Amino acid sequence: MIPAISVLTNTPIPTHLTVISCPKSQKPPSKNPQNLNQTLKYLTKSGNLDEAIRLIESSPSKFTDPETYSQLLHSCISQKSLHHGQRVYKQLLKQEYSEKFLENHNLKSKLITLFSVCGELDEARIIFENAIENEGVPESVWVAMAIGYSKNGFLREALLVYVEMLWNCMEPGNFAFSTALKACADLRELWVGRGVHAQVLKSSEGPDQVVNNGRAGRIDDALVVVKNMPMKTSGSIWGSLLNSCRLHNEVPLAEAIANRLFELEPCNPGNYVMLSNIYANAGMWDSVNMVREMMQTRRIRKEAGCSWIQIQAEQEYAYKIPFMHPLAPQ
Repeated sequence: MIPAISVLTNTPIPTHLTVISCPKSQKPPSKNPQNLNQTLKYLTKSGNLDEAIRLIESSPSKFTDPETYSQLLHSCISQKSLHHGQRVYKQLLKQEYSEKFLENHNLKSKLITLFSVCGELDEARIIFENAIENEGVPESVWVAMAIGYSKNGFLREALLVYVEMLWNCMEPGNFAFSTALKACADLRELWVGRGVHAQVLKSSEGPDQVVNNGRAGRIDDALVVVKNMPMKTSGSIWGSLLNSCRLHNEVPLAEAIANRLFELEPCNPGNYVMLSNIYANAGMWDSVNMVREMMQTRRIRKEAGCSWIQIQAEQEYAYKIPFMHPLAPQ
């Protein structure tokens, strides 16, 4: 096989990499969905929100990946641009799969953060209350609302979000603890702060036991620890158990744990990929195909890792997907 040759440097390009040129901003975007997504990513990363949002508004049906909107909202948050964020939110509501988009916890966290950063706490609270009506809401949604209150000077409200989190049997993580402790410090609530600190110490014991037992192959013991934990077990702990099943080839347990993860984090592609790898290690290829079909049915896609470099005025992307660049066959 003849390797591709870079027209810019006259050096061979490894055949397992694909180089995709992001078009210059003055060129009209191609109608190819792959090119449109690359153009949008480039515009978003370069901070050109007007052109990025106009691209979505001109072809909304071409952008059905929640991660695309997540990156765009992140850029809106960085620029504290309420106007652009509202336009993105409007597009989410207009989408054919709007219910799927608005059930995505990552997008909800970003929307709460956006409105909070821009001082629109009432709008952030509406999205937050809508989110916590469902089961399996991750810590990130609660923390986004608590930090939003804290950043705007509403420290008691931030602390109340933490209390509400406990009331709903949610397991606080590091971000929730640090937000609550900061609010206690700013309010000079010593006794409340001591109570939060006691919870920090107590919560650190259970996950450590789960990880240690899992790595040692005592997965049944790890499950006992999980069942006896006072708070709802987070996706990260179940993910640690699933990884332990991968290390020790525990297929039946992996299936049960993966099903639990699919309930807690239905849009997390990493859980599906890990279960697929467990099946592959066991030589269960029919089950591998079943997981892949499940991902396609649920429209869950793992983003390919990429690298990029700017050469003169062009942005060059390298993907581990063969033969997508027009020069690859050469």
